[in-house]
Amino acid sequence: MISRHLRAAKLPGEGLKGILRPCFHCKESIVVSQWDEWNGFLLRCPHCRLAHGKNWKVKPILWASFFVSAFSFFFTVRPRKALLLVSIYLGIGFAGNMIIDREIFPQWLEFIAVVFFLFTPLLMNGALIVVHESRLGRSPNSKKSQVISLLEEILGFFN
Repeated sequence: MISRHLRAAKLPGEGLKGILRPCFHCKESIVVSQWDEWNGFLLRCPHCRLAHGKNWKVKPILWASFFVSAFSFFFTVRPRKALLLVSIYLGIGFAGNMIIDREIFPQWLEFIAVVFFLFTPLLMNGALIVVHESRLGRSPNSKKSQVISLLEEILGFFN
């Protein structure tokens, strides 16, 4: 089901910090953390068990992916996993720089690797946007649904 990888929202009576919001589907009250409210991350409603969240604005996220590179993961992924992705990205960049300095590969291959490395956050955030929107129920086409379900399986770790 769509909601198996989602965090569960908290019930209002549990004394937790956050913002009280009605679920988009059943209109029952749930507590949403400030970080989830700002970023529109998906939560599973404890009442109806459906996804609760906001639509993401695609252009600002992709422009941020282009200009701030790996730090744009904080817009599409929860903080711990974003830190993990940023550190992996920086580690790969450091290792790639060492390999390029040794001139092991031809220059054209190094150029392709650098371009792919620079556009990786853009591609990953684009895939995360597609998965996010599909979990909100924005994919009526069957072929699109198949691609999205495949992306959900691959990227399920990041949400």
